[in-house]
Amino acid sequence: AAALLAGLAAGLLLSGKCLEWRHLIELGTGNEGHPDNIVPCALGGFTVAVVKGGEVIWNRLEPPEQLKGIVAIPDFRLPTREAREALPKRVDFADAVANLGRVGLLVAGMAGGALELLRAGMEDRLHQPYRAELIPGMEEVCGAALEAGALGAALSGAGPAMLALVDGDRKEVGEAMKEAWKGRGIAARTLTLDVDREGLQGEIIGR
Repeated sequence: AAALLAGLAAGLLLSGKCLEWRHLIELGTGNEGHPDNIVPCALGGFTVAVVKGGEVIWNRLEPPEQLKGIVAIPDFRLPTREAREALPKRVDFADAVANLGRVGLLVAGMAGGALELLRAGMEDRLHQPYRAELIPGMEEVCGAALEAGALGAALSGAGPAMLALVDGDRKEVGEAMKEAWKGRGIAARTLTLDVDREGLQGEIIGR
């Protein structure tokens, strides 16, 4: 999504057209098929977005200042198509209701700085259980991150990387995640990331 959005923005800038966010987001969503990644790449911060009647509707929140992400990346690949094929066509009503409640907690935690809500807000019953067989050690890595002090942990997108949110610098969380995968005979590396608060930036140099 980031590469797609950058390409679209570069094309608009080089053609002399105005870089208008709504137009760019709708172009990106049309190519990507959903706004889940396009909107945060464009705007930065914490975003929620849906498509209604062909129009992308979104809102952006400023995440708590001290929030960081730790991404643990295992030494194996999982094609996105394969991860998507693991998902069921229908889900249990109770699981859908459970996830809706957790989404509310996640948004409330981000909006109000109530970081203690992120742990429950990042729990999932709609995709992680079905992808667990494709990602050996997924549950152990998530549990290790939480035990080491992460605010919340979950599969990063379709995987196989895992994401933990932390309050400030918490290197021990990343180490715990690597050790959990090591216990499964899988090497992994970690990245500690600041939250991107600016989104897409464009500049023409030497024109």
